[in-house]
Amino acid sequence: MKKIKLANEKWVTEDYQKLLWILELDPHFESMINNIRKDLKEGGNPTDKQINGLLDQFDLPQSLFREMKSYILNKAFPPLFLEPGIEKMSLGLTPDVLLQKTSPKGKRREVRVVITKKIAKTKFIEWVEKNWKSIAFDMEALELPKVKIPRWEYFELVKKIVELRDKHKLTFREITAKLDKDDEDYIKTLYHRYKKWIKSS
Repeated sequence: MKKIKLANEKWVTEDYQKLLWILELDPHFESMINNIRKDLKEGGNPTDKQINGLLDQFDLPQSLFREMKSYILNKAFPPLFLEPGIEKMSLGLTPDVLLQKTSPKGKRREVRVVITKKIAKTKFIEWVEKNWKSIAFDMEALELPKVKIPRWEYFELVKKIVELRDKHKLTFREITAKLDKDDEDYIKTLYHRYKKWIKSS
């Protein structure tokens, strides 16, 4: 499968994903773009009619006009296409996985949200809400496992036990005394139950 040249391959918006998928998977679309390129005169630009025709035929929004023009001329998208400061990467989401032709392979299946510049908390929350459908879609396509939250009444106690044991290297007897508990075996049980849960998650 050919590799689309991009200014930045980190997917952010649903529109960006859709455009990339069409370019990767639809030879008819690529053929139409090549025909437009052949018709261009030296140093010429595609007409608005040609660009809008592509957008309309493949149900792409007008907001992608600039990006489509850049791709026709340079075979690359401008870097400003991505939202500044926040980026989403879906590792392992190949076109075949996306179209459910194959199941995801390998252990590196992740949806990452990366902050590349200082942003306000409100802006980050707005971005998550705006792009949540895209994030949820990628998680489903990658067949990511569901988070298993243990229903322990004393979960806060367990976190303290693990921190004292793993970080501060205390013995179970020392942990029991430090937490003002009486049953050392109970402390051990909670610790090993947590470790087993982490290993199975």
